[in-house]
Amino acid sequence: MYHRIILIGIFCINVMVKLHQFSDNLYGTDFTELKNYLAACNAYEEPSQAKLQIVPRLAWCE
Repeated sequence: MYHRIILIGIFCINVMVKLHQFSDNLYGTDFTELKNYLAACNAYEEPSQAKLQIVPRLAWCE
């Protein structure tokens, strides 16, 4: 029982870390640039079609 609770807690923490890493790259005032960045991350795709990629924004802009 405790192992299941610990595993669920670890899973939730990992999800929150990934969410933070992704949302940390969402900034700026240029809507077109942000839209292109989201497309590069597969943010507009269905989960069954593509996996969300966390692309560092600085690497993407270079």
